[in-house]
Amino acid sequence: MSTFCLKGLVKSGNSTKTGNKVLHNDEFYEYCGVIHVHTSDSDGTKTHPEIIGIVQDMGLDFLLFNDHMTLKHKHLEGWYGNVLVIMGYEINDQDNHNHFLAYCLDEVLPEHLSSGEYAAEVARRGGVGIIAHPDEVRTSASLPPYPWTDWSVRDFNGIEIWNHLSAWTEGIASSRKLWYFTHPRSFLSTPTPKILRIWDELNRERPVVGIGSTDAHEHKYGKFPFKVKIFPYKVHFTTIRTHLLTRQPLPADFPKAEKEFFRLLTNCQVYFSNYRVAQADGFRFYVRADQSRLIMGETVKFRADMNFYVELPENGEVRLIGSGEHLGVKTGRTLEFRCPGPGIYRVEVMKRGKGWIYSNHIRII
Repeated sequence: MSTFCLKGLVKSGNSTKTGNKVLHNDEFYEYCGVIHVHTSDSDGTKTHPEIIGIVQDMGLDFLLFNDHMTLKHKHLEGWYGNVLVIMGYEINDQDNHNHFLAYCLDEVLPEHLSSGEYAAEVARRGGVGIIAHPDEVRTSASLPPYPWTDWSVRDFNGIEIWNHLSAWTEGIASSRKLWYFTHPRSFLSTPTPKILRIWDELNRERPVVGIGSTDAHEHKYGKFPFKVKIFPYKVHFTTIRTHLLTRQPLPADFPKAEKEFFRLLTNCQVYFSNYRVAQADGFRFYVRADQSRLIMGETVKFRADMNFYVELPENGEVRLIGSGEHLGVKTGRTLEFRCPGPGIYRVEVMKRGKGWIYSNHIRII
């Protein structure tokens, strides 16, 4: 057994990792965690061990760090109990635009690269790249936006469809500033129609995974000695979460687990949820083919009798989206939609007027 302690945390490499067992009696394992987290290595306010401890206490299954332009603590990644910890980093161009989450790299790329160059270099090195907060629209001079502007780039694996910090910060300059500071989760509504449209358009060409992220920093506001924490990590981690589905548990060996994690992610076997609305574990979106159930990220040949099935942990309003078009809405917990023909299909689930669950696409050929 190979373990070591890190300020009270135990990093281990050989215990059984099963994640959150599915709520329904089916063949899938489900892993739920948080993506895009900053530490005191860049513009966050807590250390890696402190944040890992929070995630362990909350019962989450994975944690992906993305400090700005540093992999200083790359050596800390691994299994911590049942929490898979992965170290990536966040890249930006010389204008501080086109932020990009990079994973599976051993070193930071040179700072002078353009967005197209660093996206291509991440891909060339066998890494995984995800476009960060692509559609920020803030107009405040003190809180400028950092959108993705270079859509000529194609060397990326995914997009942040919903970034909590971006959505929250866009409201800080409004007349409801105090409400945003004191209720940082309650305002979350839905991803923007613009980014959902872009995501659907990209998936017509090739699979592009959509994720939800926290972009957690735990800001401090005010002047000493009256500084207060705004948006603590624990609050961040009860907002937007990403869920992976797999038919086999992740391996206990960390390098194998990391490889399998990103295989599932880039294959789009993913959905993301707003925990503030309700717990989403157990959500399923699939089609039947013979005796199998094919889920998000998988491809199946069209049949005239083919239907989509949606299972929810509690009632919700489900919208079926086919190749970017709204095809129908139903409310309930276990629902069925007819498949009209070949295309790319996903679902959006609303609850109490808020976005709750967003699936990735199933491809029908």
